[in-house]
Amino acid sequence: MATSRSRQAVDELFDQVFLDRVLSSPRFDLNPTALKQFEMFRAEFEPSAPIALDEEVSRFVQTGGWTQCRISKRKFVREGDYSAAKFNEHCTVSGIPSIAHTVRIGPLTHAEWVLDRCQLTLDPRSRRILFDLNEASRRHRRPRAVVNFLATTNAASVACLG
Repeated sequence: MATSRSRQAVDELFDQVFLDRVLSSPRFDLNPTALKQFEMFRAEFEPSAPIALDEEVSRFVQTGGWTQCRISKRKFVREGDYSAAKFNEHCTVSGIPSIAHTVRIGPLTHAEWVLDRCQLTLDPRSRRILFDLNEASRRHRRPRAVVNFLATTNAASVACLG
């Protein structure tokens, strides 16, 4: 069965964030428990569909979905409140289930890893882009791929709990 372009984009984001950036992070402790947690999450991620999240766009963005969903520095809206994440100055998503924040890979929950590893990264000297998660969205022509990635990550987190 053919995979949709949206799902291909989400799967590519999984590879970029979790396989490349989480496993190589200095914050990730490569121990048997963390690896088992990661494999369980990966097994649940593959069949998961994005859960519904509420989106709030703070102002009309004439450039459409590309600017609206572009990641610059992702963070939770309020300290200690993990139900909403801010993508940029235009877009905030909420409705992240609290149960999704009980499943961890090492020291962080899945959503915390996504927020930690999905930052636009620039070389401090040259200001050259080292990592831009938005590239996968552009490559697959899916401006909402990053929003769908967070929603799929949360769905897989809930599925890990059985």
